[in-house]
Amino acid sequence: MSKNRKQILIPLAITLALLTIGAVICLAAIDVGSGAPNEGLTSRFQNAFFRNGFAYLVSLPPVNNVQRFGSTGLIQEFNSRESAGTGGTPNAGPRLAICSAVILDLLGSGGHTAMK
Repeated sequence: MSKNRKQILIPLAITLALLTIGAVICLAAIDVGSGAPNEGLTSRFQNAFFRNGFAYLVSLPPVNNVQRFGSTGLIQEFNSRESAGTGGTPNAGPRLAICSAVILDLLGSGGHTAMK
């Protein structure tokens, strides 16, 4: 392989590797409603996030994906906006959550859900 060709291929390979890593990081980002069992529940978590000023009380990104809560519910936790700007540890301070009372057995068969 010629010296000129190596000079072109090495930076190209590094650039492609960095773009791939960046794409993987972007795809793995946690967002409101991510991790919900289906798109309908993702939408309900997003609607609940913007309802009654909840979005102004918390900071993004969420602490984690939507998870099971008890035997029939779902929950997604957020750090309080007050704790985000304190300069302390990122998980310090109160947490707020969006909870959903869902009968998980019915999700596959089009069961109804309720967001509180």
